[in-house]
Amino acid sequence: MAHAYSSSWATALTERRIGWRRRGVHRLVHRSLISTATAFVSDSHSVSYDYSLFRALGEGPMDMWPAASPGPIGTVDEVKARLGAIFPEASWRLSQDTWFGASTQGAETAVGFQLTPDADGQCRWLTVRRVTVSEVQDLCRALGLVAVDAQKVALIRP
Repeated sequence: MAHAYSSSWATALTERRIGWRRRGVHRLVHRSLISTATAFVSDSHSVSYDYSLFRALGEGPMDMWPAASPGPIGTVDEVKARLGAIFPEASWRLSQDTWFGASTQGAETAVGFQLTPDADGQCRWLTVRRVTVSEVQDLCRALGLVAVDAQKVALIRP
């Protein structure tokens, strides 16, 4: 089920990284970029549609959650192993401090994954690309996570 973002939590989330890090510096995602991306994605099928998976900070809607970082989902090796159980043919490559994975299991195009550990070695976000909403829900269910559809500004629960 998709839930609308609360403005306070959405602002906090969009000011944090959503799975991207280059040379240890988080890229920022701003509301204006999300609005532009939403309009562009609606008109183009060639755009990679991203979902950010993480541990929910509460049971209710996001506007009831504390303004905090999500809990860890595991180390890179732990998350890769959990994904490997679902996507056994997934291949991974490291670029700087970010891991990129790809799997073509049962898909016309490769499903993409992105993992970047924080300084403590734990990953708090898993970015997934080129999947449907129902596939995201299945993945969230299998991993015990929730997802954010940044393009539609919605929370996806399994």
